[in-house]
Amino acid sequence: MLRFARLPDLTLPPSVRWGRFIFPLLGLVIVFWSNPVVAIFVWAGTFSLAAVIVAIVWASLARVLESRR
Repeated sequence: MLRFARLPDLTLPPSVRWGRFIFPLLGLVIVFWSNPVVAIFVWAGTFSLAAVIVAIVWASLARVLESRR
């Protein structure tokens, strides 16, 4: 995705890489703990919202970097 957004390749520290897996699973556990009936819907909706936010931010960054060239 960084290549399509024309952003520089970033090397993430190991703690960030682990956090990418741990925090979504932690979110799923918390949602199941609070209300198991709607847990999957809330969890999936959260990822959908996060995907929209990431797409908007990447498009904005790509536009800014393109305007600087």
